[in-house]
This record gives sequence, C-alpha cells and structure tokens, in this order.
Amino acid sequence: MVKIGRRVETIGGHTRPVDVERVPLERLVKQALARVLAEEQRASVLENALVEAGRESVPGDLGEFAVFLFGPLREAVTEAAGEEAADRVIDHLDRLLGPKIDPHADLDDDVVEHARSAVVVLEPDNATRIAMVALLGSHGLVAIGAADDNVALAMCARYRPRAVVVDAADGRARKLVALLRMAFASDAPAMVVMTEPDEPPPAGAAAHVQKPVDVARLAAAIRSAGRRAG
Repeated sequence: MVKIGRRVETIGGHTRPVDVERVPLERLVKQALARVLAEEQRASVLENALVEAGRESVPGDLGEFAVFLFGPLREAVTEAAGEEAADRVIDHLDRLLGPKIDPHADLDDDVVEHARSAVVVLEPDNATRIAMVALLGSHGLVAIGAADDNVALAMCARYRPRAVVVDAADGRARKLVALLRMAFASDAPAMVVMTEPDEPPPAGAAAHVQKPVDVARLAAAIRSAGRRAG
C-alpha cells in the first residue's frame, strides 16, 4: 500500500495525510459530505450512492472506493446539490487519497487489475442504469454506472476500463466514440453499443448487441471486445 509522505494542500490551508489503515473511508466520505450538504441531506445522499453501487457500506478496498467515489457518490451528490458540490466532495477526497487511488500510482496488482477489469455503463436514466449495473454484476463483470458523457470520460481516464457500454439512441454512442478517440487514441477502451434491430453500430464500435438486449449476450460481447482491445 502506498504511503503519503507529504502534506496535502487544501483550499483552507494544509491537511495532514490520511492513513486509511486507521481512518475508515466511510468516515472520510461523511466528512466530505458535511462540507457541502445540510445535515438532513447527508444520510439519504450516502444511502442513494450505496444503493446505486449495490453495496451495504462504503468499500474499504482502494480500487473499489475509487469506482464508488467517481461514480455513484458523485452522481448522488450532483442530484442533491449540483455538480459544483459534487466536484468539491471529489476534490476534497482526491486531495487526501489521490496518490493512493491514482491508477498510475504504485498500487497493489490486485487493485490495479480490479480497476482495469471494470465496465463503464453510460445510461442517463437512473433506474435503467442501476438495473444494468446489477445485471452485469450477476454475470461476473465489475460494472460502473455513468449518467452522462463527462462522467463516463472521467471514469475512463482514471480507471482505463476494459469496455464502455452505451445505447446508440440520441447519438450518445457516436459522441462518446469521438471523445474517447480524442482522449486516448488507440488506447481507448472498447465500445460495446446497444442498437435497434435495423440500426448499424457507429464506426469505431468494437461490438454491438441488438435490442431488446439479452444480458448474457451483452456480457459475452463485453468480454470479447475487451480481449480484442487488450
């Protein structure tokens, strides 16, 4: 585990580095939420994030915590208090833990592998996104929900997942393909697109699955596309 041997700057001055072996990550999350949310909001926001992540508590593993922080927790804070508040929560925790959850840091091999094996699911509808994450999880995949292009791109930058799943509706797939190409060139994660029966997949997609989507087929397409991309 990486130890932080320096002081970490914050907006208010300086904060001593956090030893996550002694300070539970859940406590740090609650402290970060207290910076931007009213007391009556904090419990429900954290609960919503945990429900979307399919968890009963804040993950203690740093790789899983990074997924939780930039995915479900960010979305829950954004819904309750807006993107600026969500950015403040992430900034606070990232300053405390950034060297520990940075994918380019010297992390344990199993943490890095966990992050790289993830699948980002881009789906604006909250209920659909939660269901897809849970269903892919039941097929042995580590799935992370993203509500919009910016969140999906940020997750790809931080975790370098094996694949991104997106619906072709409303041009989301084409836009995300372009964004990923600009950001990662040939190192972009594989794109798996869900399409209507008579709709061709966008250029650049590694695989596509026709709707209505069979989750087993989607999971197989993700695994196949991820292997080809690797």
